[in-house]
Amino acid sequence: MSFIVTLYVPEGIVMAADSRLTMNFQKKLPDGTSLFQSFIASDTNQKLYLINERFGLSLCGEAAINNIPLAGFINTFEERISSNTDVTEIPEALIKYFKEIGNNPRITFHLSGYRVEEGISIPYVYIGHVSESKFLRVNYRNDQIYYGCSWGGDSDIFARLILPARVKKNRGEWKELPYYEIPYNFFTLQDAIDFAIYAIRTTIQTIRFQTRPKTVGGPIDVLVLKPGEQPYWIQKKNYHGENALKEISTRL
Repeated sequence: MSFIVTLYVPEGIVMAADSRLTMNFQKKLPDGTSLFQSFIASDTNQKLYLINERFGLSLCGEAAINNIPLAGFINTFEERISSNTDVTEIPEALIKYFKEIGNNPRITFHLSGYRVEEGISIPYVYIGHVSESKFLRVNYRNDQIYYGCSWGGDSDIFARLILPARVKKNRGEWKELPYYEIPYNFFTLQDAIDFAIYAIRTTIQTIRFQTRPKTVGGPIDVLVLKPGEQPYWIQKKNYHGENALKEISTRL
Protein backbone atom coordinates (compact mmCIF):
# COMPACT_ATOMS: atom_id res chain seq x y z
CA MET A 1 0.00 0.00 0.00
CA SER A 2 1.06 3.66 0.13
CA PHE A 3 0.01 7.05 1.40
CA ILE A 4 -0.64 9.93 -0.99
CA VAL A 5 -1.82 13.43 -0.09
CA THR A 6 -3.08 16.33 -2.22
CA LEU A 7 -3.83 19.82 -0.91
CA TYR A 8 -5.63 22.45 -2.95
CA VAL A 9 -5.31 25.95 -1.53
CA PRO A 10 -5.70 29.46 -3.00
CA GLU A 11 -2.04 29.76 -4.07
CA GLY A 12 -1.79 26.37 -5.74
CA ILE A 13 -1.84 22.59 -5.45
CA VAL A 14 0.58 20.43 -3.45
CA MET A 15 0.91 16.69 -4.05
CA ALA A 16 3.00 14.33 -1.95
CA ALA A 17 3.68 10.59 -1.72
CA ASP A 18 5.90 8.15 0.12
CA SER A 19 8.28 5.75 -1.64
CA ARG A 20 7.80 2.33 -0.04
CA LEU A 21 6.94 -0.81 -1.97
CA THR A 22 5.76 -3.79 0.08
CA MET A 23 4.99 -7.30 -1.10
CA ASN A 24 2.31 -9.36 0.60
CA PHE A 25 1.56 -13.05 0.28
CA GLN A 26 -0.13 -15.93 2.07
CA LYS A 27 2.01 -18.87 3.15
CA LYS A 28 0.41 -22.26 3.64
CA LEU A 29 1.35 -23.98 6.90
CA PRO A 30 1.54 -27.79 7.39
CA ASP A 31 -1.69 -27.75 9.41
CA GLY A 32 -3.56 -26.25 6.47
CA THR A 33 -3.85 -22.74 7.86
CA SER A 34 -2.45 -19.67 6.11
CA LEU A 35 0.06 -17.15 7.41
CA PHE A 36 0.00 -13.59 6.05
CA GLN A 37 3.46 -12.21 5.42
CA SER A 38 4.58 -8.76 4.33
CA PHE A 39 8.07 -7.50 3.57
CA ILE A 40 9.64 -4.29 2.29
CA ALA A 41 10.72 -4.72 -1.32
CA SER A 42 11.95 -1.16 -1.95
CA ASP A 43 12.08 2.36 -0.54
CA THR A 44 12.67 3.94 -3.96
CA ASN A 45 9.31 3.26 -5.58
CA GLN A 46 7.84 6.11 -7.63
CA LYS A 47 4.23 7.04 -6.78
CA LEU A 48 4.15 10.71 -7.77
CA TYR A 49 4.64 11.79 -11.38
CA LEU A 50 4.85 14.98 -13.40
CA ILE A 51 2.95 14.28 -16.63
CA ASN A 52 3.80 16.21 -19.78
CA GLU A 53 5.36 18.94 -17.60
CA ARG A 54 1.80 20.12 -16.84
CA PHE A 55 -0.10 17.68 -14.64
CA GLY A 56 0.53 15.95 -11.32
CA LEU A 57 -0.38 12.29 -10.89
CA SER A 58 -0.07 10.17 -7.74
CA LEU A 59 -1.02 6.52 -7.31
CA CYS A 60 -1.76 4.11 -4.49
CA GLY A 61 -3.15 0.60 -4.26
CA GLU A 62 -1.68 -2.12 -6.45
CA ALA A 63 1.94 -1.29 -7.25
CA ALA A 64 2.25 -3.54 -10.29
CA ILE A 65 0.27 -4.92 -13.21
CA ASN A 66 1.16 -8.34 -14.57
CA ASN A 67 4.15 -8.32 -12.18
CA ILE A 68 5.51 -5.15 -13.78
CA PRO A 69 5.84 -1.96 -11.65
CA LEU A 70 3.53 0.89 -12.57
CA ALA A 71 6.35 3.36 -13.38
CA GLY A 72 6.96 1.82 -16.80
CA PHE A 73 3.27 1.99 -17.66
CA ILE A 74 3.07 5.65 -16.63
CA ASN A 75 5.91 6.47 -19.02
CA THR A 76 3.97 4.81 -21.82
CA PHE A 77 0.75 6.59 -20.86
CA GLU A 78 2.55 9.94 -20.90
CA GLU A 79 3.39 9.38 -24.56
CA ARG A 80 -0.35 9.55 -25.26
CA ILE A 81 -0.58 13.03 -23.73
CA SER A 82 -0.02 15.86 -26.19
CA SER A 83 0.38 19.61 -25.69
CA ASN A 84 -3.30 19.95 -26.58
CA THR A 85 -4.57 17.43 -24.04
CA ASP A 86 -6.91 19.02 -21.51
CA VAL A 87 -6.75 18.14 -17.81
CA THR A 88 -10.44 17.16 -17.95
CA GLU A 89 -9.62 14.40 -20.47
CA ILE A 90 -6.98 12.62 -18.42
CA PRO A 91 -8.96 10.83 -15.65
CA GLU A 92 -11.12 8.87 -18.09
CA ALA A 93 -8.15 8.20 -20.38
CA LEU A 94 -6.09 6.93 -17.44
CA ILE A 95 -8.82 4.54 -16.27
CA LYS A 96 -9.25 3.24 -19.83
CA TYR A 97 -5.50 2.75 -20.20
CA PHE A 98 -5.12 0.79 -16.95
CA LYS A 99 -8.06 -1.41 -17.85
CA GLU A 100 -6.48 -2.16 -21.22
CA ILE A 101 -3.22 -3.38 -19.73
CA GLY A 102 -4.47 -4.98 -16.51
CA ASN A 103 -7.20 -7.15 -15.11
CA ASN A 104 -9.25 -4.38 -13.52
CA PRO A 105 -6.42 -3.31 -11.14
CA ARG A 106 -7.29 -1.81 -7.76
CA ILE A 107 -5.55 1.53 -8.23
CA THR A 108 -6.54 4.88 -6.79
CA PHE A 109 -5.13 8.04 -8.34
CA HIS A 110 -5.01 11.78 -7.71
CA LEU A 111 -4.77 13.94 -10.84
CA SER A 112 -4.20 17.70 -10.69
CA GLY A 113 -3.72 20.49 -13.18
CA TYR A 114 -4.90 23.86 -14.40
CA ARG A 115 -7.24 24.80 -17.23
CA VAL A 116 -7.56 28.29 -18.70
CA GLU A 117 -11.17 29.41 -18.72
CA GLU A 118 -12.05 32.94 -19.86
CA GLY A 119 -8.42 33.92 -19.47
CA ILE A 120 -8.08 32.61 -15.90
CA SER A 121 -6.22 29.48 -14.74
CA ILE A 122 -8.72 27.24 -12.93
CA PRO A 123 -7.50 24.38 -10.69
CA TYR A 124 -8.78 20.86 -11.30
CA VAL A 125 -8.19 18.09 -8.75
CA TYR A 126 -9.57 14.60 -9.39
CA ILE A 127 -9.69 11.38 -7.41
CA GLY A 128 -10.23 8.22 -9.44
CA HIS A 129 -10.69 4.51 -8.76
CA VAL A 130 -9.71 2.32 -11.69
CA SER A 131 -11.48 -0.88 -10.63
CA GLU A 132 -14.75 1.03 -10.18
CA SER A 133 -14.32 3.10 -13.37
CA LYS A 134 -15.12 6.20 -11.34
CA PHE A 135 -13.55 9.61 -10.90
CA LEU A 136 -14.65 12.82 -9.19
CA ARG A 137 -13.47 16.40 -9.20
CA VAL A 138 -13.01 17.09 -5.50
CA ASN A 139 -12.13 20.79 -5.50
CA TYR A 140 -15.44 22.05 -6.86
CA ARG A 141 -18.61 22.23 -4.76
CA ASN A 142 -21.82 24.21 -5.00
CA ASP A 143 -20.67 25.88 -8.22
CA GLN A 144 -17.46 27.26 -6.73
CA ILE A 145 -13.84 26.33 -6.13
CA TYR A 146 -13.36 24.41 -2.88
CA TYR A 147 -10.14 24.30 -0.85
CA GLY A 148 -9.16 21.28 1.18
CA CYS A 149 -7.12 18.10 1.46
CA SER A 150 -7.59 14.62 -0.01
CA TRP A 151 -5.64 11.48 0.76
CA GLY A 152 -5.50 7.82 -0.21
CA GLY A 153 -3.87 4.55 0.76
CA ASP A 154 -3.04 3.67 4.36
CA SER A 155 -4.77 6.70 5.81
CA ASP A 156 -6.16 5.45 9.14
CA ILE A 157 -3.45 7.13 11.23
CA PHE A 158 -3.85 10.51 9.55
CA ALA A 159 -7.66 10.30 9.63
CA ARG A 160 -7.62 9.76 13.39
CA LEU A 161 -5.56 12.91 13.79
CA ILE A 162 -7.67 15.38 11.84
CA LEU A 163 -11.20 13.96 11.71
CA PRO A 164 -13.78 13.92 14.54
CA ALA A 165 -13.10 11.10 17.00
CA ARG A 166 -14.45 9.63 20.23
CA VAL A 167 -13.16 7.31 22.95
CA LYS A 168 -14.89 4.62 24.98
CA LYS A 169 -15.07 5.29 28.72
CA ASN A 170 -14.93 2.71 31.51
CA ARG A 171 -18.71 2.36 31.68
CA GLY A 172 -18.97 1.75 27.98
CA GLU A 173 -20.18 5.20 27.01
CA TRP A 174 -18.59 7.03 24.14
CA LYS A 175 -17.10 10.49 24.67
CA GLU A 176 -16.57 12.88 21.79
CA LEU A 177 -13.09 14.37 21.74
CA PRO A 178 -12.62 18.09 21.03
CA TYR A 179 -12.55 18.70 17.29
CA TYR A 180 -10.93 21.65 15.54
CA GLU A 181 -11.34 22.21 11.83
CA ILE A 182 -8.33 22.98 9.66
CA PRO A 183 -8.78 26.23 7.65
CA TYR A 184 -7.30 25.11 4.34
CA ASN A 185 -8.66 28.21 2.62
CA PHE A 186 -6.24 30.31 4.70
CA PHE A 187 -3.22 28.10 3.96
CA THR A 188 -0.29 29.65 2.14
CA LEU A 189 1.50 27.44 -0.35
CA GLN A 190 4.25 26.86 2.23
CA ASP A 191 1.62 25.81 4.78
CA ALA A 192 0.30 23.26 2.30
CA ILE A 193 3.80 21.90 1.66
CA ASP A 194 4.48 21.61 5.39
CA PHE A 195 1.10 19.95 5.99
CA ALA A 196 1.60 17.37 3.23
CA ILE A 197 5.01 16.39 4.58
CA TYR A 198 3.65 16.33 8.14
CA ALA A 199 0.83 13.98 7.11
CA ILE A 200 3.13 11.44 5.48
CA ARG A 201 5.99 11.76 7.99
CA THR A 202 3.64 11.27 10.94
CA THR A 203 2.17 8.18 9.28
CA ILE A 204 5.65 6.73 8.69
CA GLN A 205 6.76 7.37 12.26
CA THR A 206 3.56 5.97 13.79
CA ILE A 207 3.60 2.81 11.67
CA ARG A 208 7.18 2.24 12.79
CA PHE A 209 6.01 1.57 16.36
CA GLN A 210 2.83 -0.35 15.57
CA THR A 211 2.52 -4.12 15.17
CA ARG A 212 1.44 -3.89 11.54
CA PRO A 213 3.01 -4.19 8.08
CA LYS A 214 5.35 -1.27 7.40
CA THR A 215 3.58 -0.15 4.26
CA VAL A 216 4.48 3.56 4.29
CA GLY A 217 8.08 4.74 4.29
CA GLY A 218 11.11 5.95 2.38
CA PRO A 219 11.68 9.44 0.97
CA ILE A 220 8.72 11.81 0.57
CA ASP A 221 8.27 13.32 -2.88
CA VAL A 222 6.51 16.69 -3.11
CA LEU A 223 5.25 18.38 -6.28
CA VAL A 224 3.78 21.90 -6.56
CA LEU A 225 1.43 23.23 -9.24
CA LYS A 226 0.69 26.96 -9.50
CA PRO A 227 -1.54 28.88 -11.92
CA GLY A 228 0.32 30.22 -14.94
CA GLU A 229 3.56 28.42 -14.03
CA GLN A 230 5.20 25.13 -14.89
CA PRO A 231 4.90 22.57 -12.04
CA TYR A 232 8.07 22.02 -10.03
CA TRP A 233 9.45 19.58 -7.47
CA ILE A 234 9.94 20.75 -3.90
CA GLN A 235 11.72 17.52 -3.08
CA LYS A 236 12.23 14.38 -5.15
CA LYS A 237 14.39 11.33 -4.67
CA ASN A 238 17.15 11.07 -7.25
CA TYR A 239 19.23 8.28 -8.67
CA HIS A 240 22.68 7.99 -7.10
CA GLY A 241 25.72 5.78 -7.18
CA GLU A 242 28.29 4.43 -4.76
CA ASN A 243 30.08 7.76 -4.28
CA ALA A 244 26.86 9.45 -3.18
CA LEU A 245 26.25 6.69 -0.64
CA LYS A 246 29.78 7.17 0.75
CA GLU A 247 29.18 10.91 1.12
CA ILE A 248 25.94 10.25 3.00
CA SER A 249 27.68 7.76 5.31
CA THR A 250 30.46 10.29 5.98
CA ARG A 251 28.00 13.02 6.94
CA LEU A 252 26.16 10.63 9.27
